[in-house]
Amino acid sequence: MKLLNIIFILLFANILYADSNKELIIYESPTCGCCAFWGDYMSKNGFDVKEVKTNDILNIKSKYGIRPEYMSCHTAVIGDYIIEGHVPYGEVERLLAEKPQNAIGISTPGMPQGSPGMEQGMEDEIYDVLILYKDGTSEVYATYKGKTKAF
Repeated sequence: MKLLNIIFILLFANILYADSNKELIIYESPTCGCCAFWGDYMSKNGFDVKEVKTNDILNIKSKYGIRPEYMSCHTAVIGDYIIEGHVPYGEVERLLAEKPQNAIGISTPGMPQGSPGMEQGMEDEIYDVLILYKDGTSEVYATYKGKTKAF
């Protein structure tokens, strides 16, 4: 009986950890609609989304070390990582699974047409998702066209 109790406790603790690992805090402008669309998209894909409306978004980005060339309209935090802009959910899951120690997070710079939250009926753009490193450098993490991985 004790073994069953221990197994139950371990399973329950693992479920709690998995749920907390999916909490995504999004810092966004109170007037930006595409940020809310991205939050809805992430919520529909299993993330526990908390939106924080702020007029101080540039200071948030600075606090998390996001350089201007990597910026987009919103900044999200999940665990120890930042998610900048309209990043597809699969790349967020990949980041959380890989847990790169020297990274601060991932970014979709700008606001590419067709990226999650930026679907406006126009032709989807090809864009890169970048992994951002603590030393300020980046490299391509994935390439997409709209919400579809391109390469």
